[in-house]
Amino acid sequence: MEEKLTMKQLLAILAAGLFSFCGVLIETATNITFPTLMNEFHISTSLVQWMTTGNLLMMGIMIPISSYLKRRFQTKKLFLIAGFLFSIGLPSQANYFLCEVISKYSSKELTELLLNEYNILIKDCGTKKAFRNGEYIRIAVRSTLDNQRLIDALKEL
Repeated sequence: MEEKLTMKQLLAILAAGLFSFCGVLIETATNITFPTLMNEFHISTSLVQWMTTGNLLMMGIMIPISSYLKRRFQTKKLFLIAGFLFSIGLPSQANYFLCEVISKYSSKELTELLLNEYNILIKDCGTKKAFRNGEYIRIAVRSTLDNQRLIDALKEL
């Protein structure tokens, strides 16, 4: 005897199919962005692939664990904890400022000069598309000593 699917079962099947499709779509979109990620962050293909592998590994760990967590804890508690963990992110070792370079140096020249002469690393953002080839650098605000070294080096220039 043939049983008909209930509306609840049909919706569950459709939801599973939709989420499976979304997973494939996201993975495809991630792979398509490899060249952009490599150009923007000046990193190799292998590093971008490792980042993607790390993401897939975490999903491979969390998907089986999620069924255990669902049985053990209330959905509301899981949702709140996940939201909290997402919102705190990873602790940063520095705060960053984006600065426009208006001195006699270009952003590239200033970056190289600070690294070679003062052993201070700053990020040259002048090549980023978002800044339309403007002269920008990104500096990290760290400890008082590091900040003073940067200020002294910039005063000397």
